[in-house]
Amino acid sequence: CEIAKSLSFRSKGSGYIINNQGTMVGHANIELVMQQTNQIEIAKTDESAKEMAELTQKMIAGGTGSTSYQYNGVEKIAAYAPVPNSVWIVAMTMETSEILEEVNSIRNLFIALILGGILFGAIVTFFVSGAISKPIKKITKAAQQIADGNFDAELNVNSKDEVGQLADAFGQTIERLKNYQGYIDEISDVLLDIAKG
Repeated sequence: CEIAKSLSFRSKGSGYIINNQGTMVGHANIELVMQQTNQIEIAKTDESAKEMAELTQKMIAGGTGSTSYQYNGVEKIAAYAPVPNSVWIVAMTMETSEILEEVNSIRNLFIALILGGILFGAIVTFFVSGAISKPIKKITKAAQQIADGNFDAELNVNSKDEVGQLADAFGQTIERLKNYQGYIDEISDVLLDIAKG
């Protein structure tokens, strides 16, 4: 019985020992040992002991294994193995909820990391799109001013990427248009002087 009391795992895990007939020979609850509790025998008259009886049958069939079952309304998982050179079988049980606590905490961590990644991605996208769209808006405004006949449009875009190259090329186009306008004004003046005689 002292051996069974020392069999524990985490906060709700415990162990027990049965013999090859399914009779309890070691348990933290000494009453179960003193009464020589046998789940197979109990299940013959108590339907609620059926799952425990099935677990006991698996255990005494030999070999090692694990299974889930319900005991007193609590979902549990059991792992069992025979004790070498004896008729005893040791079982360790643990509530499923205790195992799932760790799974749930890992799941919650992953969810937090994913949400953090999505938020980070959204922030980066916001700033990157702003860095791209602001210069394009400036270029569009300058193009509209030129289309309206205002060749004095100013274009100040400080960027070294493709948008900056586009702005530089457009700025050069504006300067050429200003020069062409100057040439056209000179030709117009000359033609006006010729027309006046």
